[in-house]
Amino acid sequence: MALLGDAAFRREAFARIHPAVRRRSPLGALDREYTLQELCIVTRAAPARIAGLVRKGHLAPGGDADITLYRPDRDLAAMFSMPAKVFKAGVLVAEDGHLRATPAGVTLYARPA
Repeated sequence: MALLGDAAFRREAFARIHPAVRRRSPLGALDREYTLQELCIVTRAAPARIAGLVRKGHLAPGGDADITLYRPDRDLAAMFSMPAKVFKAGVLVAEDGHLRATPAGVTLYARPA
């Protein structure tokens, strides 16, 4: 997330990796910072839509209520490294790095669009 939303972080990260990797990654050509709304779309909503997972990637009625809450921080790497709360199917499963519940998992069947 920080690679998309923080240009300075992206430049520093790319300076530390092998040149061949830099050439192959489309992130090197990115010359802007994604907004938080854009990050939600490209990392949650769009992949769910592409995979045909109609109950995932949105907060509308009928959605699964899988929600991750973060504390705002100008340092996106720090912000996204530790969620404040994580809900799975509306149940609080993690809070400030502590596991609160372990709901049963389900198998998802993708129907790509």
